[in-house]
Amino acid sequence: MNANFSDISSEITNSLPRDGQAAMTGQFKAATGTAALPGMAFGSDPDSGFYRKASNTIGISVGGVEVGTISSDGITGGTYFPTNTTMLFVMAAVPTGWTRVTTHNDKALRIVSSVGAGSGGSATFSAVLTNRTILEANLPSHTHTFSATTSSDGAHQHTYLSPNTSSTNTTTGGGGSRLVDAVGALTDSQGAHTHTVSGTTSAVGSGTAMNFAIQYVDALIGSKD
Repeated sequence: MNANFSDISSEITNSLPRDGQAAMTGQFKAATGTAALPGMAFGSDPDSGFYRKASNTIGISVGGVEVGTISSDGITGGTYFPTNTTMLFVMAAVPTGWTRVTTHNDKALRIVSSVGAGSGGSATFSAVLTNRTILEANLPSHTHTFSATTSSDGAHQHTYLSPNTSSTNTTTGGGGSRLVDAVGALTDSQGAHTHTVSGTTSAVGSGTAMNFAIQYVDALIGSKD
C-alpha cells in the first residue's frame, strides 16, 4: 500500500497543475501537429496555435491556415501579406516566401495620387542621370541678331585746271589772241555711300560636361508567394 501511495505521490509532484499553481521544470514537448491541427493549440480553439513545420521552423496557424513561419530568417510570410503583394526591399535578396520581380530594371520610382502600379518611359535611369555634354542638336532652335553699317562719309573732290575767263591777259601774234591764265577748280564733292557687312558672332562655351549623376539606392521588388 505504501509503495503504491509513494508512486502516486511522485507522479502528483511531477504533474503540471491545470490552474497554473506550479510551473514546469523541464521542456514542454508538444506534438508536431499540422496547420489544421497545430501541436500547441487552445482548448476552445484547437485549429489555432503553433506546429513544427520543418526542422528549426515553427508554423503559425490561425483557423487551420498557416499565416506565417518563425525560423532563423525571422518571422516571414503570413496572410497579412496576401499572395502577389509587391514590396520594395533594400537588401541583397528578397526574404524567404517572396519572389524577386525582374520585369522592372534600372528605373526610377514615381509617386502618384491616382491608381498606382503603372509604368512607362523609354530611357533607363542610368542613361539619363549620368555625366553628359549638351550638344548643339539638343538646343532649341534660335538665332543671334547681328547688324552693322559702315560710315556714310566719303565726300571728296579732285582739283583740275580751268581757263580763267575773267582774265584780260592775252597774247598776240599770228592771227589772233587767246587767254593764257588758268585757275584751279574742284569736282563736285558728292560720293557718300555705304557697305553691307555680314558675319557670325564669336564662339563661346567650353563644352564642360554637366553632372546629372545623382546619388541613389538600389532596391528590389518582391512579390509575396
